[in-house]
This record gives sequence, C-alpha cells and structure tokens, in this order.
Amino acid sequence: MFTLSCAKKNVLIWLYLTLMLLAGLTRTSYAINIIDSSGKIVGEVNGFDGVILKINNKWFNVTANQAGFVSNKEINFYHKGPNCSGPRYSPYYNDRNNFYKNALVWNSTLIVHDVGPYTNQRFCGVCEWDPKMCPAGNDSVETLHAGEDLTQNGTCQAFDSCSYTNGKFGSLSTIPLPNFLPPFHLK
Repeated sequence: MFTLSCAKKNVLIWLYLTLMLLAGLTRTSYAINIIDSSGKIVGEVNGFDGVILKINNKWFNVTANQAGFVSNKEINFYHKGPNCSGPRYSPYYNDRNNFYKNALVWNSTLIVHDVGPYTNQRFCGVCEWDPKMCPAGNDSVETLHAGEDLTQNGTCQAFDSCSYTNGKFGSLSTIPLPNFLPPFHLK
C-alpha cells in the first residue's frame, strides 16, 4: 500500500495548483458578465433575468435581457388618507440581501430604489363589518404607468374595502441609468 505523509500531500496539492495556474486552467471568478454592443461590461448575471451593476459606488439588481434593461410597467406609492396627499411611501424590497439593492428601471433612464428611514406601516380600506381593521379611515394608492414622470402625481384610488397591506416602508430615490448600448450578450 502506498501512503503519503501530511506534509507530502500538501506539497503535492501545492504543486498541482501551481501547475494548473501556470497552465491557465484555474479561474479567479466564475461570474458571467453581461456586455453591451460596444463591449462595455454592464454587470454580472443574477438569476434568470437580473443583472447586478455598480452605479456611484452602490450595487443594484435590475431586470435585463438581450434587448437591454427592462422597464417596469407601473409603480405604486402608498398614502395615509383617502386622496393620495402627504408623503409617498414605498415598500421595502431589500430584506434578503445586504450586498445589493433590488431596484426598478423606470422609462429606460432611471434606477429607482427604496431608501430609509424605514417605518412599519399599515395601509388599509375601511371595513364596515370590522371597524377596528382600519380605524383611521381609508388610505390610498397612487399608480404611475410607464412613460409618466415620477415627479408628477399619478392616478389615485382609495384602498379597497376591508383590504390592507403592512410592512416596512420608506421613500424612493432615483439615479440616472448609465448609457449602455443594446443588444446585450453574455461573456
């Protein structure tokens, strides 16, 4: 039977890894990059349709495909009270990961992401059979559709009767999306 001492095993492992490195058979990164048509790196693939990109020293996860970034079709803001007056509240989407922020692409020009401070909120619609459900009265939801300006008011509607949403809410911030030239491809 052939046996090796621990020191000899370590030497063999070191020799093997050195030869692999010299032969170019090792990789320092296993990330798959998304590249634009001019050859610029857009970011790294994240899941089926995500790309993680760095803007202003912050990391964001947004949706992209071969045609470029995928813009959201609508965005909702929540308001205390029935007429979409007062501050806009946005749900906190980043509970699972501290390395990057999940964000939206708006009108192909902006990255939109939630910012703090975050507070626990409950938005609701009055419920006749359960008055305790929404004691302060109807809250409202403001919706903006693709093509609309985020700085302007969207369509406002009262919360449906006996419905609610609760969780962490903050406000939204925007960052201009860098100019990348579609189509995108993988490398």
